[in-house]
Amino acid sequence: MRRVEDILQRWHEWDVPWCSPPTVVRELTGGSTNQSYLITADNKQWALRLNADNAATIGVDRTCEAQIIERAAAAKIAPPVVYCSVESGVLISEFIEGRHWKATTLDDSEHLRQLLDLVRAVHNLAVEAPAIDYFAHAEHYWATLDAAEVKIPLTLHHEREILLEQRGSHPLNRHSTHLCHHDLSPSNVIDHNGRLYLLDWEYAARGSRTFDYACLATEWNIPLKRLQEHANIDLAKVSDAVRLYRYICRLWELLNQPR
Repeated sequence: MRRVEDILQRWHEWDVPWCSPPTVVRELTGGSTNQSYLITADNKQWALRLNADNAATIGVDRTCEAQIIERAAAAKIAPPVVYCSVESGVLISEFIEGRHWKATTLDDSEHLRQLLDLVRAVHNLAVEAPAIDYFAHAEHYWATLDAAEVKIPLTLHHEREILLEQRGSHPLNRHSTHLCHHDLSPSNVIDHNGRLYLLDWEYAARGSRTFDYACLATEWNIPLKRLQEHANIDLAKVSDAVRLYRYICRLWELLNQPR
């Protein structure tokens, strides 16, 4: 807590619309890498994020993220940002009071439609951002784990061999790119008075919509055939993307485990 208080003492140096100093209400749980806090200033609540120091390790471009969040907030699918300093690792946005949906929420087809509309809104954002190479991203994780001498399970060694053999012909290598969120878990979707917002845009980049649908199917336990009923997807391509998504997630978990 000392670190966040020290950082907040510099609030007067920031370009923020506050007349009174901010104070910490509580830590916001749920994030896996960054530290987030609910703070108040001028009798209003704000969300403060302190970036983790391992951006390069986990493949995050903070400058690109800031540009994407600004565009997403303008489209009203992300909370408005009031202050962002890539150099200081500080991001402050309006605090969205709402509820996080559970996977079972999507048993209601109308809720599934609403979530898919949100994902399509992401894909339709016109943002200049680098395109991600999913295989290179996974290999970056692998090389980082290898350099840190982390023991990688044999199952992942086997999975890597299979995926690398498929790399040249994998459908994700033959796509037009769109902005993708890449982290569409229930914890990153919040319902505020019937309107959905997306949080945590760290991994957003131009990429394959197929990969976003694979993420959605995995994190929300949506059967692919049901997803196809509400979205124009290729079942075989999404199924292949699910395998790659799960593999990348396992490497990410190894990278972020305590050592």
